[in-house]
Amino acid sequence: MTRRHFLFAWFLLGLAPVPPSMCYAQAPSATGARAWTVIPTIVIVSAENDTRLPLVREAIDFWNRSFAEIGSAFRLGNVTQSAGAVPIEELKALHAVAASTIKEALGEIAQFFDAHLAK
Repeated sequence: MTRRHFLFAWFLLGLAPVPPSMCYAQAPSATGARAWTVIPTIVIVSAENDTRLPLVREAIDFWNRSFAEIGSAFRLGNVTQSAGAVPIEELKALHAVAASTIKEALGEIAQFFDAHLAK
């Protein structure tokens, strides 16, 4: 057996013990992640004649096509348009919830990689 054959065999055997769950984009059993059970709706807050509305709808169509192309069941849901404005205090509250959710998710991802890559 030549050195090349040995290294090739070692490389192949080195990949064999990788559990299949490590190859998935989401490993619910390891991360505790849950699948979405509700299709998110999109509410566009703007003037009725806002020229950007068709662009928003086009972007939503793009992402739904992209999700379908990669085999994801996730889709962005119905689009509604609402005239008016969102009060600044409500936006701040929504931001705080979103920021804490993102920080929590990043922490879970870090824990997952620490647990699996430290071995």
